[in-house]
Amino acid sequence: MPVARDVYHESALIFAATRIQCDYRDNEDILRMCAMRIRAPEQWRGDYLAMLGAARIGERELVALCRELGWDTLETYTAEWFDYSERRMIEALRRLPRGSRTVRNRHDPILEQIEGVPIEVSVAIDPDAATVEIDLRNNPDCMPNGLNLSEAGSRTAALLGLFNSLGPGVPANAGSFRRVRVLLRENCCVGIQRHPTSCSAGTTNLSDRVINGVQRATAEIAEGYGLSEGGLVLPPAFGGIAGTDPRTNQYYVNYLMLGFGAGPGAPAADGWLSLGTVGVGGVIRYDAVEVDELRYPLVISQRRVLPDTEGAGRFRGAPNVLAEFGPTHGEMQGGFSADGVVNPARGARGGADGTPGRQYRRTRNGDLVPLDSWAPVHLVPGETIVSYAAGGGGNGPPCERAPERVAADVREGWVSRARAETVYGVVLDDTGAVDAAATTRRRAPR
Repeated sequence: MPVARDVYHESALIFAATRIQCDYRDNEDILRMCAMRIRAPEQWRGDYLAMLGAARIGERELVALCRELGWDTLETYTAEWFDYSERRMIEALRRLPRGSRTVRNRHDPILEQIEGVPIEVSVAIDPDAATVEIDLRNNPDCMPNGLNLSEAGSRTAALLGLFNSLGPGVPANAGSFRRVRVLLRENCCVGIQRHPTSCSAGTTNLSDRVINGVQRATAEIAEGYGLSEGGLVLPPAFGGIAGTDPRTNQYYVNYLMLGFGAGPGAPAADGWLSLGTVGVGGVIRYDAVEVDELRYPLVISQRRVLPDTEGAGRFRGAPNVLAEFGPTHGEMQGGFSADGVVNPARGARGGADGTPGRQYRRTRNGDLVPLDSWAPVHLVPGETIVSYAAGGGGNGPPCERAPERVAADVREGWVSRARAETVYGVVLDDTGAVDAAATTRRRAPR
């Protein structure tokens, strides 16, 4: 709920740390209080059982491991694992150049933030000391909406951006964290919150802006590291739906995952189309259209990649994804908080910005009506939401992209022949193969 003024406006049932089970038996009073505040209590209980089951399986396997190896052995291993992780982090940081960068991006406007929410990220790398300092203090105060990050969310976003930038090989745990200092301040929208500040969208929107800032700052400091910006959320096709199915008279609520924010260009790889957010890094999977349509009174009329929307670069960002959906029976409410419509994902090291997203309501007569990026929308059968997820930024100059990669994108239908020539300087012959001589002439002035 990005427009929540505070935690009370979220209508949340707030508990301090509360024991939900004792001797493996549920505290039914707590569960009943939770269920009475949820419009889909059976679905909520299923979520609760899934979390509880995961925790109990983890407990069972940990106890079994300790019985096999002994608690002392595992305690020693844990200490050595953290020390090893710190050594790997030291090795990684000493390969980087000394430097610091301050980068700025801006979350799209929401409610009273007419100009959007400016986010500043400063990264300083000291390879001799093998340390990194990430400073988030020069950012706006907490806002009367749900975009604020919690203290844990702010630190996590900074760390995610750093580990995304370093690449594989450094375990992310308390050992490697010893080499990183994250500077926060109280009452900051990406800092340390004061009750009753709402953080209802605190794992996505501003979190992505912080992660992207760390990635882009690292890319500007060190060639071959960091990333451009990407993964901006939450477009309608990556948002919530709710309503009552008149065929069963049952209430439903869930998140659709039909079209994500696109992935950023990396130093040696193109952006990942199904990244999701930069925080989840591809863990979330796209919904199966058929399953969604079977489960809900919903029709998904199209989902496809849009050509010529990638952030051009030596390694390009992923293109925009278009998805269109609407109810087949009864009214449906859609909830989302789309970023990247006004302020697209930025490129890095000479890469182009990604293409902005946008969203519309398609009326029964086929007209497209623009939608705000954060407002709930109510649909009736015959109406649809048309969701364009924002594209990812490019990494490095487009004229340095390998011609064969450009030709492959043209064959795939992601880049037009005209864009290949005008943006990338790559000329293709009648068969779609690279015309090497013409490409060399085309790129020479660049």
